[in-house]
Amino acid sequence: MVAIVDFPNGVGGDTRRVHMLARSLVAAGMTTALVIPCTRGLVPPPPKVEGPEIIDGIRVIRLAREGSYGHTPGLGAFGMARLFLLRWFSLFLSLVALLRLRFAGYRNFHLYQPTFYDGAAYWLLARLTGARVSADYSDLSFVDHDRIETNPARRLWSLNFRLGMTWLPARLDRTFVISRYLLASMASAVRPERLIRIPPVVDVAAFLVPEPDAAWRRRFGMPEGRVVLYAGAFFDNEGVPSLLEVAPRFLEGRPDVTLVVVGGHPADAWQRCRESVAGLVAADRIRFTGVRESLEMPSCFRAADVLVAPKADHLLNRAGVPTKLVEYLASGRPVVITRVGDIPELVTDGVDAVLVDPGNVPALGDAIAQLLDDPVRAARIGQAGRERARRDYDVAVIGRRLRKELVPESAGTNERTHNPS
Repeated sequence: MVAIVDFPNGVGGDTRRVHMLARSLVAAGMTTALVIPCTRGLVPPPPKVEGPEIIDGIRVIRLAREGSYGHTPGLGAFGMARLFLLRWFSLFLSLVALLRLRFAGYRNFHLYQPTFYDGAAYWLLARLTGARVSADYSDLSFVDHDRIETNPARRLWSLNFRLGMTWLPARLDRTFVISRYLLASMASAVRPERLIRIPPVVDVAAFLVPEPDAAWRRRFGMPEGRVVLYAGAFFDNEGVPSLLEVAPRFLEGRPDVTLVVVGGHPADAWQRCRESVAGLVAADRIRFTGVRESLEMPSCFRAADVLVAPKADHLLNRAGVPTKLVEYLASGRPVVITRVGDIPELVTDGVDAVLVDPGNVPALGDAIAQLLDDPVRAARIGQAGRERARRDYDVAVIGRRLRKELVPESAGTNERTHNPS
């Protein structure tokens, strides 16, 4: 696999999706390497290690260790030039790494959210060396979350992503997408047998953790009593303001309940959300923990009584599917989430999650309150959610599907045979 991520503890769904896709390949018996051309730079890079770096059975190859996220078009000539040099240098290193892996017997190049310039280079190398090449698309990378593309440099960068989702998929051996929206948008360019929808993936076993003790709660900033928890970013499509607006509806009359908000990206939106709760009733029971590492999330979810994802009715939510949904489910805690995009297909309302219409703030508050007031129903929904995650979205389940598509000759053969990817 090739991906620009802060692996393994980066914030956001990209790192977690890449991690789980690679884990799925390992679970399916495929020898798997993850090439990281450069990090996103949202968290500090891990320390260098001597010798091969193996994480969860994945061989990790880190190239340019400098992060690229802060050097985006729109930050002036210096930022543009620095991004250009970093990305082309890391592309060269990644091509060399892939060539070495090919000579070592790896037969599949799997790209995560490739742009045009890097995806075309990987595709050409695969064709020249006889490797199969595929890609995974999990959102609309060319759509900026909360800005209008007016800067010429941003327009050019956006075009690079657009071509990566139009010109490139038609030439791949397999194109994997996360949603029906992306499936429909690529259907005219990609042959049906080469276009496959793969839902969010989770390692359910990683979320089977014990209830955090009091010491862990204090260290994490998690209060005693009952907790309603949101974990994620603060972009406009996430709908966090709706959750904060409705918080008094489920906090009033329940003095043992606290709303905990985990995350801190982007920083300006996070700060606006913190400021917005100052005048609310029970504002002292709304806590912002800041960014936490991915490895802390299973314990964090386990410490909560209700998990919330108040997604807005937004293009990005129709095109993508939140990785945190299947992670929430795997935790065994009841989930309240909005009815947008593919979410109604992934869970059943009232059975393994509670669905509300996006933008319906009173309904969001009522759904949370009802779960707090009916612990038996909440426990039943939480357990059903975990079983749904185990049955449909676990790495072992998705790994079998990926293997069948990436190594067609493996269908009907012994799945324990290793096939490098």
